[in-house]
Amino acid sequence: MMRTFTCIIACLVALSATGQRKFKHPGILYTQADLDRMKAMVEARREPFYSAFLDFKESRFTTYRDYDRALPLHKGQPVVWENTNLWLGEFGNVAFNNALMWRLTGERLYADKAVAVLNRYIPVRSTIPFGTNCLSNSSATMLIEAAELLRDYEGWKAEDQQGFRDFLVCPGYSSVEDYYEKYSSSDTLENQVTIYWNIFQGDPGRHGNQGLYGLRTLMAMGIYLDNDTIYDRAYRKLLSLPHRPDDLPYPKGPKTPHGSLSHVNDEYYVLYNSNGITVGDREDYGYDDELQYWIYENGQCQEASRDQGHIMDGMCNMMDIARTAWNQGDDVCSAYDGRILKGITYAAKYNYGWYNRNEKGNAYWAEEDLFEPTVENGQFLRRMARCARWESLKINPWSENNQTDWTRGKQFHSPGAMLMHYGIRMGLSEDSLLWVQRAWDVKKAEEGKIPEGLLAYRTVWMAGDGGTFVDGEHHSGLPAMPGTIQAVDYDFYSYSRSGEGLTYHNRGTTPSTLYRTDGTVEIEAVGGAFVVTDMEDGEWMNYTFTLPREGYYKILVDAEVVKEGASFYVAVDNGTPVGQELAVTEGFGRQEVGVLKLAAGAGVLRLTVKGTNRAVRLRSIVVEETSRPDAVADYVWNSRDYVSPPGEGSILTDRSDRLLVSCGYASDMVPAFTVEADGMAYRVPSGKLYLAIHGRNLNMVMFKGTSYRLPGETDDEVKDSASGQASTWSVRGCGSQRDEQLFVWQLDSSANRRIEPLLGACYEEGVEEYTLTRLNFSVNGEYLYRDTEIDDIGFYTLDELLERYGEDLHDTPLGLPATAIRVDVAPAVYRLDGTRLPVDTSRKGWRTSLPKGIYIVDGEKMVCP
Repeated sequence: MMRTFTCIIACLVALSATGQRKFKHPGILYTQADLDRMKAMVEARREPFYSAFLDFKESRFTTYRDYDRALPLHKGQPVVWENTNLWLGEFGNVAFNNALMWRLTGERLYADKAVAVLNRYIPVRSTIPFGTNCLSNSSATMLIEAAELLRDYEGWKAEDQQGFRDFLVCPGYSSVEDYYEKYSSSDTLENQVTIYWNIFQGDPGRHGNQGLYGLRTLMAMGIYLDNDTIYDRAYRKLLSLPHRPDDLPYPKGPKTPHGSLSHVNDEYYVLYNSNGITVGDREDYGYDDELQYWIYENGQCQEASRDQGHIMDGMCNMMDIARTAWNQGDDVCSAYDGRILKGITYAAKYNYGWYNRNEKGNAYWAEEDLFEPTVENGQFLRRMARCARWESLKINPWSENNQTDWTRGKQFHSPGAMLMHYGIRMGLSEDSLLWVQRAWDVKKAEEGKIPEGLLAYRTVWMAGDGGTFVDGEHHSGLPAMPGTIQAVDYDFYSYSRSGEGLTYHNRGTTPSTLYRTDGTVEIEAVGGAFVVTDMEDGEWMNYTFTLPREGYYKILVDAEVVKEGASFYVAVDNGTPVGQELAVTEGFGRQEVGVLKLAAGAGVLRLTVKGTNRAVRLRSIVVEETSRPDAVADYVWNSRDYVSPPGEGSILTDRSDRLLVSCGYASDMVPAFTVEADGMAYRVPSGKLYLAIHGRNLNMVMFKGTSYRLPGETDDEVKDSASGQASTWSVRGCGSQRDEQLFVWQLDSSANRRIEPLLGACYEEGVEEYTLTRLNFSVNGEYLYRDTEIDDIGFYTLDELLERYGEDLHDTPLGLPATAIRVDVAPAVYRLDGTRLPVDTSRKGWRTSLPKGIYIVDGEKMVCP
């Protein structure tokens, strides 16, 4: 708890030190860097972004035709009192989708459609002020999201933007007078309050999720209106902090229950009469719509005795609150010892565990004991809700209203946002995210696509956001390459949480005081510019960028090098690094680091220093388009070489140490896709006789095509096989967990006399090496609901192959030790599949009795022509 309290106080100290908060715009759920990333990936048609974009473009909210439908009228005045899910929520989604489409495509028709939706609310001066008014008015969240995306759209008139702002806080904003008490009324026209005044206190009288939806809207409103008092009102209440001295207090308490009522689910919770509740006089008491009271210390939700649907949706809303705060530099995810993730995990274990076993017959993972929290086993806490209306008794799998609607097994609607934030942005361990990953896997399997592939997906190094700093404040946005990136503009992470190991690695631990204060990378001013200095061996920085077209790019650094022995290396998206030692210079100057083949879209460049410490001061990194290098490189595999032919499934090439991960299948029956790498230029020595492919969930891999260039030739040889060439050896159930597969092809002409080897000519006598320019293979997976992964594609000599995979190959002729097949009198003869032939090798001429083929005799390969 002490660690959590320190985190919260640190955030507040940072805020008070800078005075009025300067909000990042856009900055609710999406920053400018997010928009730049999405736009670049869509324009490059990179997956999963492009497919998700096409779905988004054709969704019912984007294509909604009746978007200018008039609002309900009461005595001639537009009001929003009924069906707020439609009039605020659905139309908010229409406005948001079209605003985002404008951001991604630049087409004004989308923006104009969104503006038309927003402008309808300008004359509204009355929204429902009673009942579940906080929840009802929180439906305006997506309207505010849309307005934030459109704040710079020249087609939205300034007076109309002001009219929309006025609608949000009618009859006006005040931090000293409660306008809800003064101006609200149960009479439609007498009521003069709208969104803000219906949500500013959360909801102290109901289950926590209702007030939390209001806090999300309140936080979004503060950002859009550039009102840090409104933003802080939501942020501080969420974390159970006292109200700001210059703002209105939060609701008083505590509440005391009065008289229980009988109901259908009385075995799960006690329901108290809301009419008899008494309220104490303590300001800022804190109700169920605050993080620590909605999610208990064991991860149990305050609504666990109510039903499961409200919990699962509420956790997604909580994640949206955390993402919004993160975009403004605040780390809600770490508060109360990572309370949000605890809640997500508890809910997922209870719901997804049951769903996998009882609904899907353990299709997604092997059968496990169900998570059944009870008071007796210490996993369920009996507590009175702070609103004093419900007392939990045990976890409820039914609906709150009956015992006929089963709610256990409900799913998160946005597990992608959870996995990307906790896994990529925060870099938490796979073990801690097991149930988040499982939720993601289930949604991916059942929808047949990557969850939130457009709106939330990030590649493996995209923990931060690109941009630059002005007066110490981060301005979000990705630099467009080719071009120059200032070295001090490494990816921004957070003002309240260190990016060490995520957006940079630095041995020093003292925060910088120049240019930016969010990291410990050493910065100094030199000649009117800021430079990175005191660089030490192994340190690195990430830079996210966009690129309009695929090709070869020269990476240079503008640096001053004062000592010998320092080298720079660069890599993109966890690819293979290139680099070299830097020459000593007099002053700053450009030096080439290397050439990389880069894919169009958005990527992350990592620059790493090696060798001599404190030898370099770095001013900038320069990316220049160049031609394909004349001198081809030694064979080093790069997953970014790969594409997935249209209509034949799809793959990802950027998931940590896995080269390829399936995300779409050519077949509905089994995981299947074709993978092709083109435009390669890898020198492969002919001594590397074996091609190996290793991964998980691989049932069959067929080598289907290749292109290569022999020494002295200027044109590529193109070889394709309609049926494909099966592997020479395959091993299943290998690896430490016995869940991996290995396929090995012997590439010379002796490998398979029935099929002409695709690379046979490269291994003929006299050929010392060849240049590989294309490789194509097809993959069939084994299990439908599992990712098909490939983590190694390599060319090996026999010694190299056995060094890496010897334990897996020990039962094949490749790995059969010589002592196992020698005999004292005469050697035994084995086929390549390991079966022994009944041949008496003590007889003269025994070789002539063998059919054509390849055999293992006395531990050595023997070819019978």
